[in-house]
Amino acid sequence: MNAMHTRNLLAAALVCTFAASSAYTQTIDTRLGKLEVESGYPSKESITKLTDEMDYQRACQAYIWGLPIVGVTEWQQSRGKVSKVRNGQFELFLSFDEKLGIMTPNFDTPYFIATADLEKSGPLVIEMPKGLIAGMVMDYWQRSLTDLGVVGPDKGQGGKYLILGPGQEDPKAEGYFVFRSTTNQLVYGGRLLDPDRERAMRELVPGLRTYAYSERANPPKEQVLPAGNAKWSQTPPTGMAYWETLANALEKEPVQERDRFFMAMLKPLGIE
Repeated sequence: MNAMHTRNLLAAALVCTFAASSAYTQTIDTRLGKLEVESGYPSKESITKLTDEMDYQRACQAYIWGLPIVGVTEWQQSRGKVSKVRNGQFELFLSFDEKLGIMTPNFDTPYFIATADLEKSGPLVIEMPKGLIAGMVMDYWQRSLTDLGVVGPDKGQGGKYLILGPGQEDPKAEGYFVFRSTTNQLVYGGRLLDPDRERAMRELVPGLRTYAYSERANPPKEQVLPAGNAKWSQTPPTGMAYWETLANALEKEPVQERDRFFMAMLKPLGIE
């Protein structure tokens, strides 16, 4: 049974719910307008209208479902155009202008934020200094893997976090808080909560470090970059650009077990 045959049967089922007892041609008023039914089955024009509506409904649900992953992708792409940030490197967002590209910032709070591709870096180390910091690590779907700082397992005393990607071997290293992500892409960061901003910049920011586990003996020297005032935005694109971004994002990741039904729903729309 091909896809078009399946869609036609589904469309017929929708109309036949209302017209199964009819042996003649009739017109049914629906939310989609008037649908023609011939001997209990939709006409060719009605089938087209129904299957178009099915695709529209699929697209609406897929759009909402894809917002988290598209939001992270836009962050990665937009920051990559205006910043020389390396994979996984923290950027510091302090001023009003620096935060304009973020969708939901608090303009009074200093932020440090990064994205990383674990497929490129391998297992990733995130170091938190001792002090008033609160943050989190999220996967590509913006699901929390762990909190950081005073709300995390280090309890504000500082510590090293080791984040493993899909299928990556756990080195069983001591002294790390170890968490595994089911996605290759990550977004992580936090807030500087010390009311004395100068002290936070002097004592906390130098202790923020992130690097590949393979680089632990000689981490990159430059750890935190100022975000700068260049214009950028993580706002999801509109039109076909949204679907292109979603398709490219899904190509980077293994299919989550929870998303198999959504992936099947996307296939008739041309994304698989």
